[in-house]
Parts: sequence; structure tokens; C-alpha cells
Amino acid sequence: MATDPIIRADNVSKTFQVIKRRPGFMGGLKTLFSADFQEVRAVDGISFEIGRGELVGYLGPNGAGKSTTIKMLTGVLRPSDGEIVVNGLVPYEERGRNAKNIGVVFGQREQLNWDLPPRDTYQLMRRMYSIPSDKFDNNLAMSPSSWSCRTSSTSLFGSSPWARRCGVRSWSRCFTIRK
Repeated sequence: MATDPIIRADNVSKTFQVIKRRPGFMGGLKTLFSADFQEVRAVDGISFEIGRGELVGYLGPNGAGKSTTIKMLTGVLRPSDGEIVVNGLVPYEERGRNAKNIGVVFGQREQLNWDLPPRDTYQLMRRMYSIPSDKFDNNLAMSPSSWSCRTSSTSLFGSSPWARRCGVRSWSRCFTIRK
């Protein structure tokens, strides 16, 4: 017996109105007083279903609409077209109730995974961004030893057995905050 999907997106689109910028200083001034708009389609008619307990990855290049789609699934944004239902709720209509049942983490500001040793995090990113092993190893070898804490000779990647097996979360702040 088939069960209903816990997440359903049916022909969902999201279009934004953005200001058409004019080049140059004078163009910038003109834009302030008489802005022309253009439509940018961030998501274009996607449809999918996800069943209860199903594990999925939502991957694509920059600008493909991944974050916009997730924001629509959470109710942060309302779709321009189509329908989204998450656990029986329309996210933008019942954002509070929807938020009690979901969790979303947006990244890129902090690239280190706080629960993994830095070397493992970089290996994960190497695979995610399809960086050839030899190029990755060469870049890693060029990392400056000055990335170490002032009071320790342990480098960012960890020369001690403790640093190699512990996640960044357990490191001293001198390892994690560098200016």
C-alpha cells in the first residue's frame, strides 16, 4: 500500500522582479528616480515528491534555484506558481506549524564542519567540488605553517594525534578564529 508523500512540489516556479541597472554614475542616478524592472526566474516549473523516511540530496550549480526552492518549502518564500505541500501543510500559509516539523541549515559562510577534523572536511569539499586529488594535495602542501595557534606548534590540519581525530568544535578558539 503506497503512502502519500510527505513533501510534494507540483509545477513550482518563483520569479523575482529586479531593478535593471544602468551603467555608469549618471546611469546609477537615473536608476534611483526611474527604475525599470526585469523578471528573473529563479525556479522554473519543478515537480517532485519525497516519501516519509526517504533520504534525498538536492544538488545543482550556483544559480540553479536550490536555496529558493528550500525557502519555498520552509515557507520563507511564496511560490509565484504551482503548489507545495509539506507534511499536509502549505508552508507559506502555516509557516509556524511547518517550522516545528522541519530543520534547515544554509551554509557557505563557515566551511569547516564543526564535528569533523579539518582534513576530513577539506576532503569532503574536494569530492563535492570535483577537485583532482593531485591538485588538492599540492594546495594542501602549500598551506602555511603560520595557520597554527600562537601558543602551539600544531598546525590547522593537526600534527598531533588529538588534532587529527577531533572535530573543530573541541579546539581552542585560537584555532578557529583567525584574523
